[in-house]
Amino acid sequence: MGNRLAEWTKGQPLGIGGYIGVTNPFAVYDGNTAGLRLFPQTDAALIVRAHTLGKSHTESITALERKISHYLDDSRLRKLNEE
Repeated sequence: MGNRLAEWTKGQPLGIGGYIGVTNPFAVYDGNTAGLRLFPQTDAALIVRAHTLGKSHTESITALERKISHYLDDSRLRKLNEE
């Protein structure tokens, strides 16, 4: 991920490759909330907003992937039962 961030161009999408799964979406808050006071209030609010938006996108993508996998598994089972 470090190389992708280093090569990223502002205003362009970040190529991640695959999808992201989150096990603890609040880990960034738990580990870094004390550091937010180092930023001006408006910057801290922007950081929290950006993380929250990213987290919601990640959760949406993960949920969609699970639903598609579940659908594909169901359709494969139906096909096997029909044979």
